Amino acid sequence: MQQGEPSQTAKMTAVMRAYHNAYAPNPKILEDDVALSLTGLGSQDALAEHYNGVVDLFAALSNKETADLFVRRTMDFVCMRSRLFEEQLKTALADGIEQVIVLGAGLDTTAYKFADQLQGVTIYEIDHPDTQQWKRNALENSGIAIPDNLQFIGIDFETQTLTDALDQAGVNRDLLTMMSWLGVVMYLTDDGIRSSLSVLSEFAKGSRMVMDFVMPDYEQVEGYEPDDLTNLYKVVAEMGEPMLSKLGIEDWKERFATAGFAEVTFYSTEMLIEQFMGGEAGLYAIPAGTTTLLSARI
Repeated sequence: MQQGEPSQTAKMTAVMRAYHNAYAPNPKILEDDVALSLTGLGSQDALAEHYNGVVDLFAALSNKETADLFVRRTMDFVCMRSRLFEEQLKTALADGIEQVIVLGAGLDTTAYKFADQLQGVTIYEIDHPDTQQWKRNALENSGIAIPDNLQFIGIDFETQTLTDALDQAGVNRDLLTMMSWLGVVMYLTDDGIRSSLSVLSEFAKGSRMVMDFVMPDYEQVEGYEPDDLTNLYKVVAEMGEPMLSKLGIEDWKERFATAGFAEVTFYSTEMLIEQFMGGEAGLYAIPAGTTTLLSARI
């Protein structure tokens, strides 16, 4: 990260959510009309130019056809993980949650898209202070109000623990809570993952979380070319955010059980297409059999 700037992966995922919202055919995986305001790009034309630049970046590592497909898949997945969280959030609201915690919030738009539904629910966005300052400036410049029930919790994981951040912000772990942990765990060591899960398991029984992860290379399904993921790892490493953890389903079952979670549900491509896309596989570019999203309940 550069001082005063958001993480590059946070900016890239915001671009992908905004591009999907602007250009994907209906029905969309995710509707997010706030994302463009957080990208720092002033128009849909600038958004399209930036997206095409991302494709060109990957094309330099392979070829244009492969890059187009890979970036489309990445965009579809970024949108689907947010869609899963939003659908789980709706269920959690019906269950009476009292707070929402967005871990590694980056340029997440939940608090602004669901401002009306989340009235009376405390929302915490946890991330690096530089990312948060960029976000606040972008919201202000776009005329998007920061909800009164939203709190920003700044944390530098090089010098602070998750426990430190939660305690300093006065987060009440006895309340029924909905948590988002998207685009984070692959950048943590296994020790960091285990210690974080141990902290998160201390929230009230019935609290839930949505999380994404990266599978080990040997568990990748047919349809992913070996170079695809290698190129992704190379690009994010050059952004200063190397992926440190790749864990499979059985690994995650063990870690959640050890931390004290009561239940974990894994979502395959087929499940997501059936649940959110009406069974129309052509609307979601991720290969069949891929499983890199889960929800967990305490």
